[in-house]
Amino acid sequence: FFFLMIRRPPRSTQSRSSAASDVYKRQSLTFCVGSKPIKNLRMIERHYFRDTMISSYDFTFPFCMPNSTNTWESIYNIPELSPETREQMIQSPWETISDTFFFAEDKLIMHNKALFNYAEDAGDEDDQE
Repeated sequence: FFFLMIRRPPRSTQSRSSAASDVYKRQSLTFCVGSKPIKNLRMIERHYFRDTMISSYDFTFPFCMPNSTNTWESIYNIPELSPETREQMIQSPWETISDTFFFAEDKLIMHNKALFNYAEDAGDEDDQE
């Protein structure tokens, strides 16, 4: 039996995301571990636009001490998307989704699904002539 509590930062502290300009994603998770240690805490995150997977990430936290509070920060590149795909994502709110799976010692302990609504950067209009 595992006890794991994961907190993501509140939405108000996250920077606004833009499908047209992001080149990396920064994510921070704070989690508490119960009375037993956890080996190989793993997070797999996959992003989809409609039915197409656009990225997949796999991270492992090798050991979590019992009765501890931990912060796990990851920074990773977001793949380059064609201008057509970016425009479709902007014009199709909530059709870009992510599935995040958390495993402890190879057992699924949590699944989180998120939907995204992207907006065009105000600076992008200046670049188009």
